[in-house]
Amino acid sequence: MHEQMLARYDFERFAVGLPPVKPYGPGVFWDKSLPEGYNINLHRFSARPGHMSIPDRILFLGQPYVMKDMELHKERLLDAIARMKFLDPSGERVPVTMDGLGCTVESDGNSVNPGYYGNLHNMGHVVIAMMNDPDGRYVIHKGPMYQQYTAARDPVFFRWHKFIDSLFEECRLQMKPRDPIDLNIQLAYTSLKVKNVSIMTDPVSDLNIEKDCLYTKMTKQTFTVYWANGTTPADEHDDKPYEKRYINYPTLEHCPFDYQFTIELKRVIYDSSASIPSEKPEEFDIITYKLMFRVFMAPETGVTDLNQRRRHFIELDSFVQEVKWDLPNLGGTQKFEITRKSKDSTVAMQPIPDIKNINDGNLGNSKSFCGCGWPLNLLIPRGTPTGMKADLFVLVTDWEKDAYDKDAEFTGGAAYCGKSGKPYPDKKPMGYPFDRNFKFHKTKSKRGKDLSTLQDVVGAIPNSAVIPVTIKFLGQEVEK
Repeated sequence: MHEQMLARYDFERFAVGLPPVKPYGPGVFWDKSLPEGYNINLHRFSARPGHMSIPDRILFLGQPYVMKDMELHKERLLDAIARMKFLDPSGERVPVTMDGLGCTVESDGNSVNPGYYGNLHNMGHVVIAMMNDPDGRYVIHKGPMYQQYTAARDPVFFRWHKFIDSLFEECRLQMKPRDPIDLNIQLAYTSLKVKNVSIMTDPVSDLNIEKDCLYTKMTKQTFTVYWANGTTPADEHDDKPYEKRYINYPTLEHCPFDYQFTIELKRVIYDSSASIPSEKPEEFDIITYKLMFRVFMAPETGVTDLNQRRRHFIELDSFVQEVKWDLPNLGGTQKFEITRKSKDSTVAMQPIPDIKNINDGNLGNSKSFCGCGWPLNLLIPRGTPTGMKADLFVLVTDWEKDAYDKDAEFTGGAAYCGKSGKPYPDKKPMGYPFDRNFKFHKTKSKRGKDLSTLQDVVGAIPNSAVIPVTIKFLGQEVEK
């Protein structure tokens, strides 16, 4: 999820003419002063003036913590990644996995060896939050990086996580690159091709809607805040236990839109090695396929090499679509038209019930709410007034093979963090297929160049498609 946050942050930076965010961590500008200052203007959080430096040591929870320890832990992690072997407490070498690396960098209960590899990620947050009072002598509140619900407001959050993500990127580079041919879908008795992809924005007054164009705008919203003022209701029947306050605040939103996909299924000769379904075609009338649509978007930046560009792809949606094909009656091929609304994205966070919803008993799916996911209003990056160019990519895969539980719902914020208390429902890694480099065959194009672009990948994968899209920022502020 943090990698996606970085990709989205860079997307927004590109929209306003800024370069990608630079990393900041041990060995990477760590010995230089931090130019970015920040004041969150919230009670119980301190400001950080610009051009402060990381202290040599801090006093945290009564214990000294030395910055050289962070350097040492980083080097030990890089050594493990280079060997693709962790050192466990018994001195044995154990394989490095992405999950194991995440747990060890986070130093959670599944860390391979917390005493040896430390607590790099969390201590980075603490050290930056205590820059202005490292030993607590001035009794200053810590900065916003100290709390997870405020950390992302501080611009240094993204610089720190760019550094953390560089460790994971080193691990990805050690893994076998993806061969585009391996992304071809293999359905029993059937070939699948994505014939067409388009985007249509819902009608907006006084706006000439263009095909394959996304629109964003600033909207003034009114938020209701309830102040208890330290009081409690006289009894459970008191209908005025809270005092209301109203806050007007501008937010970025996108105009709702639909994805429209056209796929073609084509009958192929029976293959005895196909695993799903097990019967031969003549033994049944209808085949039901569960397909996973993986939708991504990346800005056009002038870089065409996909291995340099893949970290810029943001996930817009991943959803399961059931397709039923009546083989005897429909012959050799059939096209299916599939429409998907942007508001149903599995990247987006579920709505959070407010006090009015709670008082009215309108809780929706709040029992399963975990706070994960991306805000729906920020699903589409800002874009530019003249139109920011981007590529929208879709890959269709076989959910029967990809799912841990093919009958489980893939809804809410499942694409970002799965389901609470359950395994991540997708066997494919988060960010698939852009989670690692691609292996390109040395086939030359007519221009004599190696095939290495997104368009080359799509040309090798019939179950994928890419279209150019434009993101226009309308800029107007509308009362809501």
